[in-house]
Amino acid sequence: MGVRHKIEATLVAVLPAFAYRLIGGLYGFFISPTQSFSQYGEDLMIRSFFAVRDPKNGVYVDIGGFHPRWLSNTHLLAQDGWGGVAVDIDEHKVRLFERTRHRCKGITAAVFPGQSKSEQSVYKFRRLWSEIDTLSLPDAQKYLRDTGIQFDASEVKTTDIKSVVKVATDSYGRVRFLNIDIEGLDEAILLEMNFNLYPVDLICFENNQSFRGSEKVRQLMQSKGYQHLFTARGTHGYAKEELLGATR
Repeated sequence: MGVRHKIEATLVAVLPAFAYRLIGGLYGFFISPTQSFSQYGEDLMIRSFFAVRDPKNGVYVDIGGFHPRWLSNTHLLAQDGWGGVAVDIDEHKVRLFERTRHRCKGITAAVFPGQSKSEQSVYKFRRLWSEIDTLSLPDAQKYLRDTGIQFDASEVKTTDIKSVVKVATDSYGRVRFLNIDIEGLDEAILLEMNFNLYPVDLICFENNQSFRGSEKVRQLMQSKGYQHLFTARGTHGYAKEELLGATR
């Protein structure tokens, strides 16, 4: 265990949850600034796509938001004046989005395929600001075995992607960017998107096993008029075909 992780483990052990979550949230604003705020530079490609297509005052939906600056695919868009909706299973993360971003509505919920029940079990790790919280108990148990970091189980309300996009549309206007990063359920959520009602310009989702996403999702994207724009490690971006040659 490195020095940083030892410090983190000590703080989590001696401080109440609200205190170490506050420290973790603040840490995300003070880590060394870089040109990119995403994990693999995705935000630079996203911003570049919109830079020649009316880049200001757009609307995003960020499902699995994590942090408004740290490892964020939407931070640069927010800097450009965009508004939108951030969704996470952790109320601390959602509140931080609302408090630090202009025109940002937060939703504390699990975006779940089918929405067959009103609440869903979630597993939150005892970290200052955890990027590995999950809806999957087997995944949580694996992280515990691999890292030794304990987690707590709780219940959170569920929602579906169509409801989230509707909230963003009703609040700020047509959604132009959809970002999904929810630890393994990205494609199941994307398959429930109503593209006829909400034809967003650019979509990003995660699949660490299949390049460009699974065959089922690739077929869906093609049938809805989207073309693969980029892949950055496990993140895949698809854009509306008619926009790929468009400029301001």
